[in-house]
Amino acid sequence: MARDSSRHPPHDEPSRVVAFLARAGRSIKPMGQGSKDKRPLVLLAEDEAIIAIDLEDSLRAAGFAVAGPFATNAQAAAWLETGRPDVACLDHGLQDGCCDALVRALVARGVPVLNLTGHDAEREALSELSAATWVMKPVPFSTLLDKLRRIMGRRIEPTGQLPTFGRSH
Repeated sequence: MARDSSRHPPHDEPSRVVAFLARAGRSIKPMGQGSKDKRPLVLLAEDEAIIAIDLEDSLRAAGFAVAGPFATNAQAAAWLETGRPDVACLDHGLQDGCCDALVRALVARGVPVLNLTGHDAEREALSELSAATWVMKPVPFSTLLDKLRRIMGRRIEPTGQLPTFGRSH
């Protein structure tokens, strides 16, 4: 499904989330494997600035550490090169396209994935994506939190097949 390019600029333009956070006096807080924080680390990818900030604040208040929010697959993939989340919470449609490759990379590393979507048609039957837990938006935060905690309890085995990031065909 093609995204409205007027709403979602090309990925080479500055991220709307990063720009929004900068205007608000905030920034993406990178967290890597060397972090001394013992809270579960969530990789958060969401391209709508208001939703991203709300999710980040709510996750932190619920006791999670947050990597992101990332507005693009490219940003999340770059962080994933050195970071290791305990769980991922992804908007299925980011500024630079659907997050299928990101889901595959996380599954390959054994990271449980919560995939948020507003479009039921985006639930593809690809075996790599079946490991992700799908949630339809809008969703109350209490439901999202419950699902995150549940998938963290059932760690998945890494597939070991690390994909190349880019647009899927």
